Amino acid sequence: MENGSSQDEAREAPAPPTTGLILQLLRQAYPRLAKELLRPLLAIMASARAICGGDAQKSEILMLIAMRSVEHPDFAKLSYEEISSGTALSYRSLSTNIRSIADSAGMPRETVRRKVAELTAAGLITRKGNALSLHPAASPVIGPLREALLRLAAQNYELVSAVLKPAAGERNEPSGSGGESGG
Repeated sequence: MENGSSQDEAREAPAPPTTGLILQLLRQAYPRLAKELLRPLLAIMASARAICGGDAQKSEILMLIAMRSVEHPDFAKLSYEEISSGTALSYRSLSTNIRSIADSAGMPRETVRRKVAELTAAGLITRKGNALSLHPAASPVIGPLREALLRLAAQNYELVSAVLKPAAGERNEPSGSGGESGG
């Protein structure tokens, strides 16, 4: 009897889609996804460039340093209010230095060195020896970038959920609307 009840439970509980199935569904919906996701991605890039006075290389360096700062385990301990207001005492970073940024971004080290000096002078990053991290005072300045990123995350969630929902419904509902429909 135990096997019968676990089979019933398996039928009742919808199985989460596998990564392969998710990618297949997202590829099928790619024209819609591209149209709806590229705009907020471009907004993020434009926001980062605006913070850096239109300098795309400097904005890429700032985002790389920010990424490595938020990847540090101590960052997860901060509240959104501490982050957005800039009241955190400091942000640590994961092994971020001019060489690692130059390698990640594919930029000459001298270019990175010059842009890092500009970002440091602007108070957006902190340099302790060779270690670079986002400066907490940068948080209010990069607020538009953070908000654009949050909007992108929300839009990704809504869009991907909408793309996957019909497929999950077809798979999990025995009396579904029948058949595959292209979207």
